Amino acid sequence: MLLSVQYLRGIAASLVVFHHTLVQLERHGSGAFKVDTNVGEAGVDIFFVISGFIMTYIAGQKTLTPMKFWRDRVIRIVPLYWFYTGLMVAIAFFLPSVLKTAVFDIPHAIKSFLFIPTFHPKMDTMVWPVLVQGWTLNYEMFFYLIFGLMLLLSSASQRLWGLVTIFALLIALGLAIQPSNPLAATYTNSLLAEFIAGAILGHLYNQNRFPSGRSGWLFLILGVGFFLLAVVMPGWGGKRAIEWGIPSTLLLIGAVAVERNGKISENKLLKYVGDSSYSLYLVHTFVLGVVGFIWGKITFQHYLFDVLAVILAIVACLIAGLISFYWIEKPIIRFFKKRA
Repeated sequence: MLLSVQYLRGIAASLVVFHHTLVQLERHGSGAFKVDTNVGEAGVDIFFVISGFIMTYIAGQKTLTPMKFWRDRVIRIVPLYWFYTGLMVAIAFFLPSVLKTAVFDIPHAIKSFLFIPTFHPKMDTMVWPVLVQGWTLNYEMFFYLIFGLMLLLSSASQRLWGLVTIFALLIALGLAIQPSNPLAATYTNSLLAEFIAGAILGHLYNQNRFPSGRSGWLFLILGVGFFLLAVVMPGWGGKRAIEWGIPSTLLLIGAVAVERNGKISENKLLKYVGDSSYSLYLVHTFVLGVVGFIWGKITFQHYLFDVLAVILAIVACLIAGLISFYWIEKPIIRFFKKRA
């Protein structure tokens, strides 16, 4: 795995944690300390671009059949997601009063386990599974399905253009009909363009046609610049795939290009966070739930306490992510790989 990509995975997961920590700040903070930005949402967009890049990169390094690809993806994604989804379902059944959004609903739970986009029974305008952040995995699993089918094509170029064509047609359909059905809305969403962007970059990387290391710094600066633009001018792009997708793509180009030029060194902290990013992404909801419960019981109100609480909440999530990675995620993956 490329170090730069691992670092970006860690940054992406941390951004999502930051975003959800601000929700706790808004609920329980004194009001004197406010952070008015949704930049943390962009962590998801970085993940989508990375997925397109990594899957294409891997497919270019070794021969993969659709079945082998799907098996590897299922082992990597499904068991841990089912573990935390099952935990959320259990909490919704036994301790429903402690939850803000999740409710015990059997049809909703089944669709969540099966990665079927559906409206949330409580927040009925949102296409959310039981474990809310799992909505992104509905996109990921759809991408894996189509990408696996493309492996039936004989050349890397055919696979890429097959993927681009299918996703471009789906996006065009979504823009034309504006579907309200949760399945159609998900599978024709313009967010699919972020997977396309990553896949194109992965193909260029495999073909040794990636930007040079020197230009990588320019792409990094542009990526950060577009992120800042979205912070100071929210909604400037009209579509999330533009507003967050463009800077996410530029950031990936820059980071990988800089690494190709040998200008990136190993940072153990960033690598640990990157390695545990999937666990961090799934487990942080539970940690923030506990943090929010404790925070809500504290009557002391001061902006410095708010700052400290935000920092401690993020640190607690990072630690929980590492614990989940080493004690749950890795053992689960080893177990299923031995039996694959």
